Amino acid sequence: MKKPALALPKLAARERMFAAIGVLMVALVVLDRLLVAPWWRHTQQVAQDIRELRHELATHERLLSRQTDVGAKIDAYRDYLRIARSPEVEMGELIRELELLAAQSGVTLGTVSPLPTTQNAPYQEHAVDVQYQGTLEQAVRFLYLIESSKKLFEVQRATMSLEKRGQERLQGSLRLTSVAILAVGQPAGVSP
Repeated sequence: MKKPALALPKLAARERMFAAIGVLMVALVVLDRLLVAPWWRHTQQVAQDIRELRHELATHERLLSRQTDVGAKIDAYRDYLRIARSPEVEMGELIRELELLAAQSGVTLGTVSPLPTTQNAPYQEHAVDVQYQGTLEQAVRFLYLIESSKKLFEVQRATMSLEKRGQERLQGSLRLTSVAILAVGQPAGVSP
């Protein structure tokens, strides 16, 4: 049996031209779908990635340009940044600091009650309740020394009242907190 031959040579010139244009259009569509469109999408994605990386690079360069300023600030505040140790050691140091500040200001410390340590991801927060007695000048000096201490105390609550009517001595109480930074990789509650 004989195969039917392609009937293209039997077509008129106009029909051959339409067939050639049709084949060309189909070839262009196939070429577009298989090669051009994926290549175009890829170049657009690469251009977007380049823009994002340039923006990220500019941000990192800006941060690197501030490195000396940040280093100078860290050196300036190095005395105030404390790496956390065990809560007992931290609380002992805070109580010692309070006793020193009380002696410098002239107030008499009463009860000093440590409160439980709060442990958050980047830091430990230590709190203490303090009772004291002294004159108004001594109490103000005591509060000033607490606020300017390198242990970075924060006064959460403060009260003052006269011990007895007609006397100059005040009786006061404070709730203080202080924060120590956990070392990198140090879980809460573990001393380095």
